[in-house]
Amino acid sequence: MVAIMQRVIKAEWARTRPVKLELRKRNTASPQPSRPATTPTALVYRVRVRNTPPPASGGWATYLREARTTAREGRGMSQAELARHVRVDRVTIWRWERGLQKPEDSSTVHLVATALGIDLDEALAAAGMRPGVDAPTAPTREPDEEVGLILSAKVSEAMKKRMLERLYARREEDRQRRLEELRFIIDQAG
Repeated sequence: MVAIMQRVIKAEWARTRPVKLELRKRNTASPQPSRPATTPTALVYRVRVRNTPPPASGGWATYLREARTTAREGRGMSQAELARHVRVDRVTIWRWERGLQKPEDSSTVHLVATALGIDLDEALAAAGMRPGVDAPTAPTREPDEEVGLILSAKVSEAMKKRMLERLYARREEDRQRRLEELRFIIDQAG
């Protein structure tokens, strides 16, 4: 039995040895040439990718950067937090802000507008999804006095963040209460 195994191992070794020697010859370093080698120029392929050239997406990139900066001042929203709200990868937000890509559908733009608290029509125009409408470069938004007061207060950053969270929570509660009242009035009238 041992003799059979030795023959099998020897046959396997004899079969793989030339291949291993050839690989070793190819992988060993050789002397460098006296002058640099000429590299062939790369061929340009006409492949359509979903990335858009920077001039075509500059409106969306500028608009999104401005909107996120404004929202960041108010809410402290980072790229990662915006990506979580919009349900995309953080790198996608980075590409949008650099002008390398644009959103592909209006539902994504709607999520961005909701997360940043900006006008949906402006966001759609900036993303190029409203033909015939000029894309704004920055969101039109009136300054929020309450947020400005909190941000200018001489308290710690943690306290400012808590105050802003409480302000936004109260605003959401007020909005929900107003919607319930409107639904009640509509039900009574109908």
